[in-house]
Amino acid sequence: MNPLRTAFVVILTALSAHAAVRVTPEVAVANPVPAPQEGEQYPGMMATDGDQFFNFWSGSTGLNVAHVGADGQVVSRFTVPESGAALNISAVWTGSVYLASWNASFQDLVVATFSREGNLRSGPTAVAHYATTRTGALASNGRGALLLYTIQGSDVRGTLFNADGSPIQTAIPIPAYGIATNLVDIVPFAASDGDEYAVVWRTGEQIPIVATATGSVTTQSIPPPLRELMHDFYLLRVGDDGAVIGAPIKLGRVEQTGNYGVAFGGGVYALVANESHLIKPGQTQPRLVRFIVGARNNAVTRLPTIDIDGGPSSVYWSGNSFIAYWMQYLTSAFVLKTLPFRGDAEATAPEPRTSLDGTPAALTVAFASNGRNAFGAWIQNTTPTNGLGSAIYGALFDVNATAAASGAPRLLSVGWSRQVLPAVATSGTDSLVIWMDESTGYESGRLLGARVAASGAVIDTTPFEIATSVSQYNTPRVVFAGNAYFAVWGELNAKDSSRSIVARTIGRDASLGARIFLGDGNGLTAASNGTTILVVVNNSHLSGYRFDALGHPIDTTPLVIADSYRLGPVVASNGTDFFVAWNEGSDYWQWPSANRIDVLGKRVSASGSVEAAALPIATGPSDQILAAVASDGRDYLIAYLIEDYPHSVVAAKRVLQVGQLDGAAGTDDGAVILRDASAYDRDRTSFALTGEASGYWCAFNQTLESSAILRLDPRGNPVSAPISFGGSWSWPALVPTIGQGMRIAYTRTVSDGAYAGARRVFVRSAGEPPTPRSRAAR
Repeated sequence: MNPLRTAFVVILTALSAHAAVRVTPEVAVANPVPAPQEGEQYPGMMATDGDQFFNFWSGSTGLNVAHVGADGQVVSRFTVPESGAALNISAVWTGSVYLASWNASFQDLVVATFSREGNLRSGPTAVAHYATTRTGALASNGRGALLLYTIQGSDVRGTLFNADGSPIQTAIPIPAYGIATNLVDIVPFAASDGDEYAVVWRTGEQIPIVATATGSVTTQSIPPPLRELMHDFYLLRVGDDGAVIGAPIKLGRVEQTGNYGVAFGGGVYALVANESHLIKPGQTQPRLVRFIVGARNNAVTRLPTIDIDGGPSSVYWSGNSFIAYWMQYLTSAFVLKTLPFRGDAEATAPEPRTSLDGTPAALTVAFASNGRNAFGAWIQNTTPTNGLGSAIYGALFDVNATAAASGAPRLLSVGWSRQVLPAVATSGTDSLVIWMDESTGYESGRLLGARVAASGAVIDTTPFEIATSVSQYNTPRVVFAGNAYFAVWGELNAKDSSRSIVARTIGRDASLGARIFLGDGNGLTAASNGTTILVVVNNSHLSGYRFDALGHPIDTTPLVIADSYRLGPVVASNGTDFFVAWNEGSDYWQWPSANRIDVLGKRVSASGSVEAAALPIATGPSDQILAAVASDGRDYLIAYLIEDYPHSVVAAKRVLQVGQLDGAAGTDDGAVILRDASAYDRDRTSFALTGEASGYWCAFNQTLESSAILRLDPRGNPVSAPISFGGSWSWPALVPTIGQGMRIAYTRTVSDGAYAGARRVFVRSAGEPPTPRSRAAR
């Protein structure tokens, strides 16, 4: 079901039980912009209909598709809704649709179909449960397709599909076995000659190493003897009705191989693999192994091997020859190697050629040919350092992949910018939402803002830019100081990776004030009492910076709130003064918890005086980790995680305006807000708190798939059941509005619509309607 419809149904159900609480529908604040896809990308499969190309790959958001025209230009890109983690991807053109298969969550084998225009036609649909497939296990004969898989490691099965991608036969037994008992390929490879199918697989056998004529490989003189893994390749013919034709054909024995590829062309099949040729114990030389197979007459030719550097290798038919290809991996560069061959007898092996090279490192390339050109796509590091990020790149080549035919490679794994770290403040009528937009990298982005009217409508449909190079390690904060909004954030210094704290005013008309630098630091937080702003930053110690309602600094030197570095500070105001809480201690590398983290705090007056001694707020026998601080206009509520695996809870204590705990000791647990805090995280990205005259509201993740809001009394006790919402919220931010209510800003990943897979900022409001006046008796 559409997640938005699900959320609305959940809201209506909740409101029927809590009729006094009104919740508005969520409103997306701004549209994302195209940007490199979030997280690591993983290689997939190329397919062609004889004209254009489709590239399928997996990323953090699920199965992705890039529709590439015959000229090599990207026509469209999208993420398949509800595709989940996509593994072992295969894709073909059936003659009518593109058919893709992959392993989804819990090893379900699913398929989906796509039109030539790049639109999702059907699926994802499960065709087998607890089934395992592989990349290359799907083949088309131009009228339908055959998909191979196993169920929980049992014998190989196949499913036949019509040209429209509908399954017509399932669980067809495929007798893929050989003489050796050590089966290597759990799932075979599939190919087709345009009529019947070829099922190709390997078996393995450990054999003793024997001395060669040259003595380059020697036996071990002391038992047990060294052994080497050998692979035997087999091919089995299967009709387009699923019937097996004849016995398996043994292609030959090779030394241990990695991934391989099979293609049909010119009346024969070609199999290409990388062989680890043993030179001496512990040392091997990669070699390209090639077989030519006439399946209908059982003719097998093994072509000369070729020493190479790289892999794994595969093969495609260009229309006039086979093209073997592989990626030569270097530490900080790549070389795409190709080798054409027709399958004729060779006196000597041809020489590999370089089709493309570049930086940084890349690996695992896939090709498809439409008979006029070939398109290749590969996974490439996004930084010079291996393992710090990856993306999918592609390029159009001439038909034999001799050279790139369309200029420099282009990025295929393009999605949408990520909207993260939202914060919200209100003037009492309109509100300002700010957030970080990650469109160029994962460590920094732009700080954007948009105003929201009292009705909940977004005023700035195109957000305005507040800052660039904003660091993801400091959540931006925004408050309203009586005349204007005041935002503070961290910026990443590209020269030395240090983080500077910067602030500026933002007018109710969206005008920007001058940038104010507060030096290096992190762990920032801010609050306003309506006329004075207090910004708290961790640098060499816990420092406080006061500003007036116009954003002008009040103090010539920062206030010293704590004389050394403190973790995770949070500040709130009761409309007059301020209260700052933080985490004391650390349990770094301690598991189970050694009770090294406690929550302490201090009052800071509007005039700038700092309480001398810190108040022990949560110092019980388990780790207590600060979650949030808010005020009801007089006192304060401090929420924190009591981390006592596996039964962690979120609790709270009330701190009176005079700076004392209300009826509790520091070692007490406090009022329990959430008894199951499994969805809570230490980085405070899943819990938020705000206060008003009659109590508090909190927002939190119930599970990995749902979120909720909850009403609390002044001491933090829940006063009603949670109101649940579909979708997992990240970085919820709350601010009280006029009356008994609040405005909520949060991000979540959308799974449908034009921005499927994008992380977006949303706002909504919740609250209780005013109590109606009773009519005087006559």
